[in-house]
This record gives sequence, structure tokens and C-alpha cells, in this order.
Amino acid sequence: MEKLKDYKLLKYLNQGAQGKCFLYEQTKDFLKQKVVIKQIPTECSDEQLQEAEILKKCAHPFVVGFYDCFLNDSKLFIVTHFSEGGSLGAEIRGRKEANPRQFFEEDLILQYFTQITMALDYLHSQNIIHRDLKPENILLNGSKKIAKLADFGISKIIENGEFFIKSEKMLVGTGYYIPPEIYNRQNYGKEVDIWALGCVLFEMFELERTFIGPSACIAIKVLKREYNQPSRISNSYLIDIFNDCLNLNAMNRPTTTQILRSPPILKTTAKILCMTCL
Repeated sequence: MEKLKDYKLLKYLNQGAQGKCFLYEQTKDFLKQKVVIKQIPTECSDEQLQEAEILKKCAHPFVVGFYDCFLNDSKLFIVTHFSEGGSLGAEIRGRKEANPRQFFEEDLILQYFTQITMALDYLHSQNIIHRDLKPENILLNGSKKIAKLADFGISKIIENGEFFIKSEKMLVGTGYYIPPEIYNRQNYGKEVDIWALGCVLFEMFELERTFIGPSACIAIKVLKREYNQPSRISNSYLIDIFNDCLNLNAMNRPTTTQILRSPPILKTTAKILCMTCL
């Protein structure tokens, strides 16, 4: 337990894709910096333990920061940056439950969407598929101006130039954001993240999930592409991006690079680059 002694437990946060997350304080740090520590049972498969490997490999301003990982008492501990603003999912729920509803301003949606697309673009360039992109796995900083992609518990590194992941018997991801190719048990690739990205864009505008209904019915709605058209997206480029991301044919979905070339995204990217000095 030597390394864990460097941290003071503050509280339980949530259950991630492969382990429980806790908020800790660094005891040896003069500033008492807060960090998130995920505890993963080491009996998990090598694939499930891949999260630490992915986080070590990633260095991007819109991917949650990695600090350390270590083994203690048959558990793998992964130490990452703590985002004071909570998750985008919690922010959406709070705005939805307000009376009246507090919709996001379009500029802020563009900012979040562009940052997450930039993060995905980086991951895909490193042959990493996130596979569980959703608002709960997007974390906000204290000012709620910066969004970072988190929770790589079921992410996948594509090896040896392989493009498609062989279909699995068990569904991978979260039902409301799973694309048709996974429901159909077909081989799939980076396009699964693009589908989920479109769902996140819709949710930021509407404060509702793209596909609504009991979880048992979601697969049917996805396969039939049954969803309400967004009522609050006025920008024609963003409407096109949303509809293109949710193309039933994965090969016809845009890449992250193509999305980043869209005029409103290009304009937002320029602002972000100035803000973060990338």
C-alpha cells in the first residue's frame, strides 16, 4: 500500500466502465492537488486492463490527464486529473431539470463539440477507438469552458494495421450511443465513435437523448434510425454533421478530420487554438 499512502481518500465518485472511481488528495503535494483514482480488479482480462496503457500513450489537451498507475492488494490503481466541473452528462441533466430549461448557447456547444472531435481525431490517429463516448465520459473544467474525454475502460487499440474489430458476442458501449453495426454484430472500426459523437451533439442542443424509450427498444430504433430531428439546431452545417454522423452505413459517416474542416468547426478551432496555445 506504499503508493496509496501518498493520497488521502475524500469520497467515492462513480462506477466507471471497468472499475470504481474515487476522489483523493495528494498528501505530499504542497497544493494538496485533487486527483481521481480508479480501482480495477487485476483479475480483469488484459483487454480490460488496457486503459492504463492507453492513458499513458495519450497526451492531448482534451483527453483527461494521466498521472500514475500502480498495483496494490490485487488491484490496479489509475491516477488521473480531477475535473472540477463534473461531467457533461451531469451538466445536461441539471439544465434539463431547471425550470425553465436552461439550454446551452450555441457557441458553448460548438466549443465542447470541437474539443471532443479534436480529442477523437487524436485518438484515431493513434489507432485508438474509444467505444464508449457519451456525455458522462466527457469531463468539464472548473469554468466549464473546456471539455475532456475520459473513461477508456473499454477502449481498443487497433494492432498491426488492422482496421476493423471483429464482432463480439456481447454488446460494447452504452445502449443509447451504440451504432447499428454493433447491434448487428458486424465488424466495426472508428466510425462507432462518430455515431456516438452525433448523439452527443444532439443531446447538447436538445437536452434529450437522440433515441428515446425503454432500453430494450433502443436497438430497434437505432436499426430503423428512428429519432426526432433536432429542433434547436439552426446552423445548416451542424444539421448536416448530425445527420451524417448518424448514417446507417458506417462507411458513409464523416471522419473526425472531415468534421473539423466544416466552416463553423474551423472557426471554433481557431478560437480554441488561441485559447489553449496548442
